[in-house]
Amino acid sequence: MGEGAAKVLDFPEREGAAKRHRPVLPRKAMPDVDCAFCGSSETEPISVYGCHMLTSQYLCRSCKSTFDRVRDD
Repeated sequence: MGEGAAKVLDFPEREGAAKRHRPVLPRKAMPDVDCAFCGSSETEPISVYGCHMLTSQYLCRSCKSTFDRVRDD
């Protein structure tokens, strides 16, 4: 490692820094939805948050496409 990398690793964590936490809605609790492209019910959640904070991301097992769904929680 270079000298700069060692300085970064030795840098102390800020007081009051935000701690990583679990998503608000676990994947198991995410609702079952139909695919936005093919209409199949064979979908699975990928991520609690999609490209925006108000969407969730799903994968369709039938057509292999990903899509976002607006969350209602």
